[in-house]
Amino acid sequence: MTFETQDLARRLEKLERENRRLKRGGLVVAGLLGLVGLTGMVAPRLCNTVWAERFVLNDNGGKTRLTLDAYRSGDPVVTAQDQSGKTIAKLTLSDSPTLEFYDAQGTCTGKIGVSKGEPYTEKAKGDSVAAR
Repeated sequence: MTFETQDLARRLEKLERENRRLKRGGLVVAGLLGLVGLTGMVAPRLCNTVWAERFVLNDNGGKTRLTLDAYRSGDPVVTAQDQSGKTIAKLTLSDSPTLEFYDAQGTCTGKIGVSKGEPYTEKAKGDSVAAR
């Protein structure tokens, strides 16, 4: 082999390596673009909006544990129940938001809320105490 032939063979080898690198890089870029495209198609399905007047969250035993309700009073109300299904707390979101706590008999034992812009707490006997 002459010098010119060896030089030509080296240049051809170099071009083939560069060509392989470009093909691999192109495949990686095409794969990433395809992945982004698929993600874009799936994303709207992951972010669907659910419209309802009432949501009920049950535990694995089928008992209601949490209820989000805007049906009865018109104001959103979040109610938490214990394992036996008795209400233990209720959060009412309105102009005067309140958080109520209940005992095992279902009677309200206290409230925390805001009325006319002023925070308050209320004990079970109805004694209102200003929040600190």
